[in-house]
Amino acid sequence: MKRIALFLFAALFMLLAAQPAQALVTNVQSNPGQRNISFSGGASSLTVTWIISRTAAGGPVDLRSNPGRLRVGNAVVSTTPARSKRVSGNPTTITFTETISVPSNVMRLALQSNNGAFVYERDFADDPPALTFITGGHNVFVTGGMGGPLSLAEVTLSFDNGSTFTTIQQGGALRAQARIRSNGSGQLRGVWEVSDNGAQSSAFFRPLRTVTVTLTGQRYITEFSPPLPTSSDGRVNVRFRVTDPPGTDIKPQITYFVADTQAKERGAIAVVAPDDGAAFVDNTPFQWGAVKGAAAYRLQVLDAGGNHVASMLVKGAETRLSGFARSQLQGPAVYKWRVAAADVDGNVIAISETRSIKVKAR
Repeated sequence: MKRIALFLFAALFMLLAAQPAQALVTNVQSNPGQRNISFSGGASSLTVTWIISRTAAGGPVDLRSNPGRLRVGNAVVSTTPARSKRVSGNPTTITFTETISVPSNVMRLALQSNNGAFVYERDFADDPPALTFITGGHNVFVTGGMGGPLSLAEVTLSFDNGSTFTTIQQGGALRAQARIRSNGSGQLRGVWEVSDNGAQSSAFFRPLRTVTVTLTGQRYITEFSPPLPTSSDGRVNVRFRVTDPPGTDIKPQITYFVADTQAKERGAIAVVAPDDGAAFVDNTPFQWGAVKGAAAYRLQVLDAGGNHVASMLVKGAETRLSGFARSQLQGPAVYKWRVAAADVDGNVIAISETRSIKVKAR
C-alpha cells in the first residue's frame, strides 16, 4: 500500500508541476504604435507585432486573446479571430506578430472619419481560469493611395431621359443626374441647385440637396438629384456645384421647361408649316406666327401617346429640328408637335394647336 500511495503522490506532483504559470499580463503595446495605410479601393493587409509584459512565474505560459477588433470612432466595424500561444520557460515579455486583412469598407469608413484613422485592438491574458484581459491598441491612419488627392476630371449632367433640355407638365416628376469621373482619393462635396424661373439663365440659385461621398481611385459614379420643382410653369436651370475638392470650379448646368396646363386659355399661336399630316424630312421647316411679348418659343415633339420625345428652345418663329431631336424620331410612326411662347419671366403666354407629322422608316 505504501508503494501505491507514493506512486499516486508522485503522479499528482507531476500533474501540478505541468500546470501553466499562474501570472498576470500587466501591459500590452504594439511596435510601432501607429502606421499609415494607402487605400486604392480594395482590401489591404496590416502586420502588427504585439509586445505583452507580464509578471514572472514558473512553468509554461498559455497566452490567450479574445477576437481582435477594428474600430472607427466608438464603433466596432470588423473583427479578427481569437488567438492563443503556448510559451515555454518563464518570460516577462512575449512578442506576438500577426498579419490581418483590412476590408475595404473599414478603409472607407476611416477616410470618412474626423481623423482619417481606425484602431486595431486586442485583449491579452495568461491567468486561467479567472482570466484578466489587458487591452492593447494600434492606430492606423488611412490615406488615398491611387492617384493621390481627389481631383475631378469630368462632371456632366442630364435628365432621366438622357437629354440636357426637356419639358415636363406642371406637377410632373423629374430628376437630374450627375455623371462624375474622378482621380485619386478623398471626399467629394457638392450642392444640387435650381434657379428661379426665367427665360434667361439666372444668377439666383437656391440649394436643393448637399452631397458628400468618398471616392477612391479612378472611377465613374452617378449622383441623382432630389425631385426637381415643377409646380410653377416656365424655364428652370439646374446645376451641380462642386464645393470640395477645394479650387474645383465645376458648375455644369442643364435646363427644363415646365408647361402650363392652362396655357391654351391665354392665347393661341397660328401655325404656318408644316401642314397637318405632312411627311417629315430632315430639313422640314417648322413655322408659326410671332406672338407679341414673347421672349422665346418652345417647340415640342410628342409621340402618339402624348409623351414628350424632344424639345427645342428658339428665339424666332421658325426652326428645323436639331440632330438630337431628329434622332429621337423612329419611323415608321406618326408624331405630334406644337409650339408655346414664353415671356421674359418664363411664363407661357400662348400655345399652338397640335399637328401631326409622318416619319418614314430610316
